[in-house]
Amino acid sequence: MKTTLSLFLFLALLALGAVSPAAADTQPLALAIGFEQALNLGDAEAATALFADDAAYATHIGGDYIIGREAIREALAPHFDPDRTYEVVGVTMSGNELTLVVETSDHGIAWLRQTLRATVKDGLIQSMEPVAFRFLF
Repeated sequence: MKTTLSLFLFLALLALGAVSPAAADTQPLALAIGFEQALNLGDAEAATALFADDAAYATHIGGDYIIGREAIREALAPHFDPDRTYEVVGVTMSGNELTLVVETSDHGIAWLRQTLRATVKDGLIQSMEPVAFRFLF
């Protein structure tokens, strides 16, 4: 619901002229929404399809990188839980760097906000790492 509302607001701003269509690159937005939806569906295949074949992913701040879609799929697997939801509450793009702010909730209670930094090329994530987090309790 919130994703639909966020997308609706973005499209409404475009329609009202608050953001010029020429300046509004929707590819990063589509990537962020796709990542959020894949996590919420528990769809490891869809989540890792957003990564390049040789992408690098760090599971925690300062952690070593995991290389390749299959290894990333395995690293994401513990995050899938039917009682857990994810919401992308912020997205920024500067050059080829995408920053996502993702809120995690269990049983409808938000408890974590994490900032992820990703490098994007040709519409796929080349690398992703967490750069900040905050517990919300």
